Amino acid sequence: MFTLSIIEFALRALNTVVSEAAGRRAPASDLRAILLPTMLALGSAVCAAATSDTGALDLTPLPGEYVVEGIKRPLVNFRSAGAEIHLISYVPPWRITGSFESATMQIPESAALGRIWKADNHARLDLSDEDAVRAWTLSNQPPGANDLKIETVEKNPVFIDGKPSVEITFTYGLYGRPLKGCMLVTRRALDCPEMVVFEISCHPGDFVKLHRLLQQSLYSIQGF
Repeated sequence: MFTLSIIEFALRALNTVVSEAAGRRAPASDLRAILLPTMLALGSAVCAAATSDTGALDLTPLPGEYVVEGIKRPLVNFRSAGAEIHLISYVPPWRITGSFESATMQIPESAALGRIWKADNHARLDLSDEDAVRAWTLSNQPPGANDLKIETVEKNPVFIDGKPSVEITFTYGLYGRPLKGCMLVTRRALDCPEMVVFEISCHPGDFVKLHRLLQQSLYSIQGF
């Protein structure tokens, strides 16, 4: 991997400067001046190595297709730039548009909203800790929501390409309208700096159908 090459280079450089300094019996002050840049480079390489496998996810959908029984069907790809750029494929249940930070799913039902967005994971939210998940949900409720009430917190209703998840369902009001929604939260690796959230909200009477369509679509994700 690219990051390992950097580390190997830094270690070789460190070995070289130590050998040269020892051969000419350099003073301690000179040795510190020689070693400091190399040690800083080595530290940066190690930090890069910790996150290189799960780089930044770009939620701008790229059109693609797959073939089932000789018939071409559409899908979308998202780019992930880690040690190398690769594509994450998804067959969404609705038309999808988006940009780097979030994607919007065009649900046809009246008042229904759907989106995929990235949430900061530097605090390392424990997806198995229900109290922590509830607190996180309340601090990330839909814009303009009022009187949000969490109904359920379910662990691993869907494994996203083998990755664990947690799903929160809730009710809330928005400009006088009652709505029901859910957030399914996952991440590509424990040390990944971002979580990915699949969210829908709609009239309570439409929730069961739309929720089922969303969950079924998540099994199509590959390369996550």
